[in-house]
Amino acid sequence: MIKTCPNCGAPISSFECKYCGATFYDFANLSFDKPVYIRYRGQNGEVMLMKSRLTSMSVDMSSTQTDVMHLGFNVQTIRRQPEMYLSADFIQEN
Repeated sequence: MIKTCPNCGAPISSFECKYCGATFYDFANLSFDKPVYIRYRGQNGEVMLMKSRLTSMSVDMSSTQTDVMHLGFNVQTIRRQPEMYLSADFIQEN
């Protein structure tokens, strides 16, 4: 478990920082071998629990770099913050 919040640096002891409200999701407990229970809020606002099995998971990272040429013919490189995309698919189990 993370000991300090990466967002504000405050000490944390649960899955939400009580100072800045950052939320931490623990994907380390997901397994392809056993069912997991997912809590979610339905459209009517009711919190529901679904027994499910992880079928696929992927993490993709990308970083873009752009070269810009100014009128003085000097080239400046602009790098954007890396982006990470996490995708997980589940099927409902009985």
